[in-house]
Amino acid sequence: MKIFDHFKDNADYIKAIYSTSLAYLRDYSPEIFLSESEYYDNFGYGNCYGLTNSSVQCELATADFNLKSVPYKKRLVWHFKEFCCKTGAHGIPMISRAQNKYYRTIWVLLFLGCLTMLYHNAESVLDKYHRNEKIVDIQLKFGNLNPYKASLATDVDVIRRMLTAFDGALNKASRIISSNINQRKQRYAGTVEKAQKASMFEPGYSKYICDDSIDTKRECEGEKHKYEKPKNNREKCICAFDRSTKDAWPCYRDFYWSKNICQKCDSGAFCERVLTMNMTGQQNSSIPCICAPSGVFCVAYNGDSDIINIWEYLTDGQSAEDSTFVEAMGFDGMTDEVAIVTKAKENIIFAMAALPMKDRQRISTTKRELVHKCSFNGVACDIDHDFLTHIDPNFGSCFTFNHNRSMNLTTLRAGPMYGLRILVYVNESEYMPTTEATGIRLAIHDKEDYPFPDTFGYSAPTGYISSFGLRLGCYRSCFQQLVLKDCHCGDPRFPVPPGHKHCKATDPAARLCLYKRTNELGELNGSFHCRCQQPCKQSIYSVTYSPAKWPLRSLNVQLGICNGTSAECNRHYKENSAMIEVFHKQLNYEMLTESEAYGYRIIYLSIRKFIGRFWRTAWPMCGINFLTCCEFIFLLCETAYMSAQYNYILWKKKEKAREFDNHNNLL
Repeated sequence: MKIFDHFKDNADYIKAIYSTSLAYLRDYSPEIFLSESEYYDNFGYGNCYGLTNSSVQCELATADFNLKSVPYKKRLVWHFKEFCCKTGAHGIPMISRAQNKYYRTIWVLLFLGCLTMLYHNAESVLDKYHRNEKIVDIQLKFGNLNPYKASLATDVDVIRRMLTAFDGALNKASRIISSNINQRKQRYAGTVEKAQKASMFEPGYSKYICDDSIDTKRECEGEKHKYEKPKNNREKCICAFDRSTKDAWPCYRDFYWSKNICQKCDSGAFCERVLTMNMTGQQNSSIPCICAPSGVFCVAYNGDSDIINIWEYLTDGQSAEDSTFVEAMGFDGMTDEVAIVTKAKENIIFAMAALPMKDRQRISTTKRELVHKCSFNGVACDIDHDFLTHIDPNFGSCFTFNHNRSMNLTTLRAGPMYGLRILVYVNESEYMPTTEATGIRLAIHDKEDYPFPDTFGYSAPTGYISSFGLRLGCYRSCFQQLVLKDCHCGDPRFPVPPGHKHCKATDPAARLCLYKRTNELGELNGSFHCRCQQPCKQSIYSVTYSPAKWPLRSLNVQLGICNGTSAECNRHYKENSAMIEVFHKQLNYEMLTESEAYGYRIIYLSIRKFIGRFWRTAWPMCGINFLTCCEFIFLLCETAYMSAQYNYILWKKKEKAREFDNHNNLL
């Protein structure tokens, strides 16, 4: 190896060390040998490592010598320069081989510019990954529009008090509206106008106490209980009520009174039924009336006017509840009937949220009471196992079909005959006074989604066959977290996390806080801000709805539990039942599947593609690829190892020197 090529004359080098060119032939004398520091620093040996001559570089790269004998700084310089010569990155060797500082500066700037572009591209790839961009078995839940049975819900103290306040608010609103009307709409038309002006009797609802098992048409004791409010429709009866004397007699169940056409009515609105016709075959008069089961006692009534509640008239419609409770319920100052009903529905949700799930399920409709018949794909359902009970804050007990995630109920044929067909019975007599329509609420959703039938549901009325055709087509959680933080209780319309409770219906402060937080949702510049991302995978079902009257008179099959004639059963189920059909409209449905556009695999391929292709193709002077990255990693590791080893040896020398000094001091 030509390690002295950088000297013009090798004799000059020998002379500089041994004074004469023949001095090295003299006898060995240790005093004339140079130290390591003098050898490398004072006389410049090793400067060849700074040369850029290719022959010298190759000799250095293949030299067989011990690097540990080289000083630490020189060793680092040699290590970095060796890397510059051997690396596969095109720009770095050009930096080490530059003939002057200007040429070297140009290559350094080019290489730094390419590194900057690499950084920005990698940053854009990571940013695209964090944006979570998207590339663009059904579950059925239904429940009664009436959330709870009136006969059982009124046993709850808060519900009973709330309904009393609700009735008082409605009566107060009615009186305010009535006071602005100059003349009340006449109760009777045509020939009963004179009779109505002098009317003393009118039909009115009262509470009754009687035993139907003894005599189904027995007179009820409405007069005795006329000041009491019935708990439900089953305790109501119709009495002939006199406003002047406040008498309520006679009283019978409402369905025992019959609508008739009376021949004449006296000044007290007492009427006689039409028994005969005149010679021309025409009736003497046609006054609408209702008659008691005996057929003798009749009262003028046209069937269009509202029947008064006797207990409300006698108590002047005043609520028996204190003003604090009325204020907590939100009825204070309300005069609009629609708003009062809406507020009452909300109060029921709050009141029921405080009850245990078992109690809420007990006073709501059971699956056997709601679902009378069911078939899926032409096969009868197992009502007890195929339907899962779920307590919804708005609709009470709801029932989910195809709820088992480990077993899917599927159909391979389109059309209503091969979908889900259920006969439901709602029992209108048990409806709460706040329920405005009879029927059921149906929601279609994916098994992974939490259902919200109040928002994403469809109503199916009674007396119709409702067909729902299917095609596959956050803010609530965020809002609930805001309410829990500010109000220290949750909105009962939404579920709460474990360890938290819903706001109480009788807590005015919590209700006011919840009201303010709810209003913030509608404000454009409000403080409520949530960032709700779309789910990575979601199934959307588009539903078409078509109703038809049901059942027809020609339908002579037995519907549920009915002991009457076919006509009577059809009429009964027309008022209390509905037939629901849920099916696929077509088998070639469309499905839009959303998946992440940038995952771990894509981001790895993008970075590798950019490093391997972008740099080699667009900027050949860099030529960075995966192996080049590995070279830099090994360079860092080797440099770190060399530094650690040098510091460790230096530390050991200092320790030995300290021990030696201590030993000398002891001596």
